[in-house]
Amino acid sequence: MPTYLAAESAFLRSLSNRFLFLLFVAALTRMGGDVIKGSAAVMGVSLQISQGWLIVAGPVICLLFALLMENEAESLTVSRYSVLGEFAERRYPGKRSWLPRILFFSPAAFCLFFTAQFVSNLIPADMSCAGPRSLNVLIDFAHASGSPSIFCIGDVTGNMPWIYPPIQTYLYLALVVWCVYIGIQTTRTWSKFRGSDGLTSANSRG
Repeated sequence: MPTYLAAESAFLRSLSNRFLFLLFVAALTRMGGDVIKGSAAVMGVSLQISQGWLIVAGPVICLLFALLMENEAESLTVSRYSVLGEFAERRYPGKRSWLPRILFFSPAAFCLFFTAQFVSNLIPADMSCAGPRSLNVLIDFAHASGSPSIFCIGDVTGNMPWIYPPIQTYLYLALVVWCVYIGIQTTRTWSKFRGSDGLTSANSRG
């Protein structure tokens, strides 16, 4: 039992660390100008970090975190059954905590945030940041084959990625839905053993 509780605490601690990481990345995408300096190496390829690259990579990172969370939650369920045996189905009586549920849906929330940033602040370089953007960004396929981009907070054009609207936008929206689904499934798994109705469940067994 102590081993399982330690694993559960480590799971929530890991989710909290990922939440803080995504919050930090989201804050960086709201900074204008050339304030982000540095590079990242992925599989031997070095990339100069910018707000644009963070926005483009943000939804993918959110999905990876959500998939990792789902796998860890499933492993925790298996551990619960193997450690607790016949007591695994019993819920913990007591006050319901909303913190885990907030963490479960944080990848979806941040994925939606990065998608909104992509639509509103990372636009094709031949478009004007001054004018309002309408729903045309979702139906205009003029840049579907790719276009250099401009980051509208500070009008940054250097070290910005190529973008492929609106196909890329639809892809990000699909990632948001996927993250929401994973959050729902993880919440159901977590709620299976907890909840304010735990006392009622325990009493009915007695």
